[in-house]
Amino acid sequence: MNYKSNSGGYRILPPAIKTIMIINAIVFIFSYLLADYRFGGFSIAEFLYKNFALYPFGEVNPFGTFYPWQLVTYQFMHANFSHLFFNLFSLWMFGSEVENYWGAKKFTWFYLLSGIGAGLVQLIVMQFSGSVGATVGASGAVYGVLVAFAVLNPDRRVMIIPIPIPIKSKVMVGLMIAFDLFLGLTSDGNVAHFAHLGGAITGFLLAKYGDKIKIYRQLSANSYYRESSNSRLRYEDNEPKIYSTENKSTFWRKEPENNKEEENTTSKVNKLVIDGENITQNKIDAILDKISSSGYTNLTEHEKKILVELSKNIR
Repeated sequence: MNYKSNSGGYRILPPAIKTIMIINAIVFIFSYLLADYRFGGFSIAEFLYKNFALYPFGEVNPFGTFYPWQLVTYQFMHANFSHLFFNLFSLWMFGSEVENYWGAKKFTWFYLLSGIGAGLVQLIVMQFSGSVGATVGASGAVYGVLVAFAVLNPDRRVMIIPIPIPIKSKVMVGLMIAFDLFLGLTSDGNVAHFAHLGGAITGFLLAKYGDKIKIYRQLSANSYYRESSNSRLRYEDNEPKIYSTENKSTFWRKEPENNKEEENTTSKVNKLVIDGENITQNKIDAILDKISSSGYTNLTEHEKKILVELSKNIR
């Protein structure tokens, strides 16, 4: 597959990955650099691990108790600096292209869901093995990202240690999964190999079928920028008003004043044709999604023209 960025321009450090890295760094600082600071009888490190690392189902054990939110929070905790560094380095190396292609919103949901899938598989394994320890780390979510990279670019050649020659990304991911499966079945180390496998499986299913089952759209259904299809655009000087921050844009709209106005607005939108293209609500939603993920300035001239003409036609 040929790479094409949906954001209108490739970002070396795209916004979702930057945010994920910052959160991980902050948690690491609190976990280790301020680990001995105590309050309420617990050090910061003890408090974080007892409440936000991932623990097995069941009764309270000597280390901690399972809470549902741990399926998300464990993804932002790490055992040591090398654990943190290699996870974030892999996330950046392979995830940047995936986020640039998908956009920040979809990538964020994908990342978190891959990590949740990894955590669920790890919980099942811990239940059968009788483990009482905690699981931490972004590795499961990162494995999902690696699989997404391979799904988007199966024949892209990459270098991995210790293989001295470039290999296709689909081969790289296959070897990593096979290696983790082997170690998971044969070793008793402190690496959560089955969490890696769970993240890889979840990532594959989401990358292949996530759009088909509309999971990202459903998760984003109540996002700040999505309103009813009958809303009116606010415009000034024939330009749609868009107020932007670094990582998101808000497309301001005005609600219809009455049902008659709502009917007229819907009719005008449905009949809008620009450069021979029938502009549907799905097309408008896609443009708004793009504004949300990468900003108004990254729209194509055709997409900007659609917004301008839309603002004129639904006055």
